[in-house]
Amino acid sequence: MEASPSAARALDAYVRHGTGDPERLVARLGFWTWRTKEMVNPVEWLRAHNRDLPEKRRVRFVARTPSAAPIGPWEGREGVRAVGSSSKAVAAFPSGDGGW
Repeated sequence: MEASPSAARALDAYVRHGTGDPERLVARLGFWTWRTKEMVNPVEWLRAHNRDLPEKRRVRFVARTPSAAPIGPWEGREGVRAVGSSSKAVAAFPSGDGGW
């Protein structure tokens, strides 16, 4: 997702560990178009999905700026697939036992 890296890290902490308030964190992504319940709902779903999973199986929230290099240390690693359009990942899901 196109967003500031620092805001994405904070939202990733919520998605993985429940740290912070999802509405406030989504508002920090930097674009007024993200400040909607329609953006908060999938973030809350990701948190609920992760709640009972072991750390290495949890979905991560990653973001990038349009001119950025690869989407972080996860891109191209074994056992990871990105979900989204073009090169902007909405979430990176572990696929298989490769871990993060």
